[in-house]
Amino acid sequence: MTSKTIRLIHITEALFLEGRRWLERHQDKRYSLTDCLSFVVMKQFKLKAALTFDKHFAQAGFQMVP
Repeated sequence: MTSKTIRLIHITEALFLEGRRWLERHQDKRYSLTDCLSFVVMKQFKLKAALTFDKHFAQAGFQMVP
């Protein structure tokens, strides 16, 4: 698939470990590993907003775009 607006990201071992570290650093939140992997990828690509209704993205410092 080729798209200018959608990019599929393969979760490498390095990304997985960084997502797990995010989860471990934020044990006071109810983040899932999927949330944390999303946060890591968003930071990597300098994304500030997510198309989501998941309040965890706002807790992590991202703008929610419902």
